[in-house]
Amino acid sequence: LPCSVISRPGWPAVSCRGERGWPHASAALPAGAMVKAAARGLLERVAIAVDERVNLKHVHRRLQAVAKVLIVATFIEDALRVALTFSVQQKSMEIAGWQSPALHTLLPVLSLVVQSSGSVLIVMPGGGRRPEIG
Repeated sequence: LPCSVISRPGWPAVSCRGERGWPHASAALPAGAMVKAAARGLLERVAIAVDERVNLKHVHRRLQAVAKVLIVATFIEDALRVALTFSVQQKSMEIAGWQSPALHTLLPVLSLVVQSSGSVLIVMPGGGRRPEIG
């Protein structure tokens, strides 16, 4: 129902009107509730103004680009960390309980390959239909 804040001497009130403009309800409100009602109305007006001016499709595309950059940066950082601290990675595999010395080397190399491949796959332009396009 459309409501408006009405200030009466001594009592702030909210008046709501039905479909035909007849008074639907009128209730006295404390000052805090009146401020909340005014803030809600302001927030609704701002939301409507933003909705009229902002194209959500463009915002979505920009957020997708930012998400890709963040994911690729994470993959690249992790791959570089594994490559630059390879001996530490081997030692952590040993501490984690992997008994075979071959696994101490194989697991960090596998991590490096997976992280690098993931970043390349995200950056590559897609030929054909991409899942996020829908």
